[in-house]
Amino acid sequence: MTIREKRDDLQARILKQDTVISVASDALVQLQGELLDEELPAKKRASLERKIAKAEEKVSKAKAKLAVMTRDFAEVGRLLNLQTALAERAMLD
Repeated sequence: MTIREKRDDLQARILKQDTVISVASDALVQLQGELLDEELPAKKRASLERKIAKAEEKVSKAKAKLAVMTRDFAEVGRLLNLQTALAERAMLD
């Protein structure tokens, strides 16, 4: 895989991960909204709290994964810039 292909792959994966975070965050907000209902039976409330904890964990993991991908994308970008600079220098020599 070339550096450009790696960059393009990472960019696509970052966009996908961003979508995962967005969907999970929306679901989390919806669950938190349901929890505001003061007339919920204790059993339903406990179930919602467990679901919220799982959703929060999913969002947290997805954000951590996105941070790693973003760091990798920046590194690949630096490598691509270096490769381009070396190619230009070789043409000048």
